[in-house]
Amino acid sequence: KSSCLKLELLRQGQKLSDVDFLVDGKRFEAHKIVLAAVSPVFLAMFESGMKECISNEIVLTDTDPEGFENFLKFVYSGGLPDMKHVVTLVNLADKYHVLALFDLCVDFMGKTLNECNVSERLQLAELHGVASLKTSCLDFIRDHLESVSSSEGWARIVGDLRLTSQVAQALQSTPVETTTPEEFVQVSETKELVCQTPVKTVQWSIKWATVLNHELLRDPASP
Repeated sequence: KSSCLKLELLRQGQKLSDVDFLVDGKRFEAHKIVLAAVSPVFLAMFESGMKECISNEIVLTDTDPEGFENFLKFVYSGGLPDMKHVVTLVNLADKYHVLALFDLCVDFMGKTLNECNVSERLQLAELHGVASLKTSCLDFIRDHLESVSSSEGWARIVGDLRLTSQVAQALQSTPVETTTPEEFVQVSETKELVCQTPVKTVQWSIKWATVLNHELLRDPASP
């Protein structure tokens, strides 16, 4: 632990650095050997002879300065980062295969779910392929559907067909009115579905899945 703290002090003092990162106009000085020891992606990058590595300046356009600073702090010291940057941190941890940080972020997100963040975290779970976090998010949405569907983040789900389908599957045990394929088509054509409440939208997704299954299983020779 003492050695890690000394490494972080070395970085903060900008001593013996041999690679710079530019993030939204802010420069971060770092050490290739430290980054390569923690991240196989950095190791491959520095050994590849890429022009950015030869010039020792790497421009990052997919992150923000505050989040990247916290990422470097974890890489150098292994200390707990500021989790208000958890979205940036989990993206960087996955990108550079810093597994300890990735697991830390996933664990934190799963334990701190609420109505305001669960939609975004479900998206992140889908993006990064984290089944455990996805299950936690879907369970939370199922148990708090009314409040989640009233949050600003709900648009993330209803705007994504894959996520809507997954939420619908999680709600399979929720009683909904039955409908025939013909009734569903009639309602859809009149755009009544668009006017439904968020809860009804998810319930109609379940009905849609039922309709599709009905059509796929129906005998083509039958009327």
